[in-house]
Amino acid sequence: MIKVKFLDNHKRVRSMLAILAMPLCANVCLGISDIKQGTEVEIDKKTSDQIKINAEQGDAEAQYDLGEMYYNGERVKQDYKKAFYWFKKAAEHENANAQFHLGAMYSKGEGIEQDYKKAFYWFKKAAEQGIDEAKTASTEIIKSRQFHRFCG
Repeated sequence: MIKVKFLDNHKRVRSMLAILAMPLCANVCLGISDIKQGTEVEIDKKTSDQIKINAEQGDAEAQYDLGEMYYNGERVKQDYKKAFYWFKKAAEHENANAQFHLGAMYSKGEGIEQDYKKAFYWFKKAAEQGIDEAKTASTEIIKSRQFHRFCG
C-alpha cells in the first residue's frame, strides 16, 4: 500500500475515488464528508498502475499523483527527474499543486537545474490559484539575493 496525502479537501478525494472506480455509495461507505485536508488514504498497487495509465492519457490529476509517487518514492523508485516531468505535465494543465511543486523543485534544484526565475514563475501561477504556500515562497524569492542576482 502507498499513502497519498490530500491537499485539496473533497475535490481531491472524489477525484481519487473516480480512479479507484468505487461504487456511488462511496460517500457513505467511506465517510467522505468527514475527510479533511491533510488526510492520508492508502492506495494499492492496482490503483497505482491505474494512476500511471491515466497520467499517460493526459489526466492532470493522475499526472500530479504520479509526480508525487516519484517525488516521495511511493510504489516506485524515488526519481526527481520523473517527478519533475509529471509535475510539469500537470502544471501545464493548470494543476495548482503541481505548479507549486515545480516552483519548489526549481528553487531547490531537485531533478532540474536550480533556477530562481522559473521557481518564481511557477510559484506565482500556483499563488494565483490560491495556494497560500506559493504566495509565501514567491515573496521569499523576491526578497532573496539569488532572485536579484539571476533575474534582476
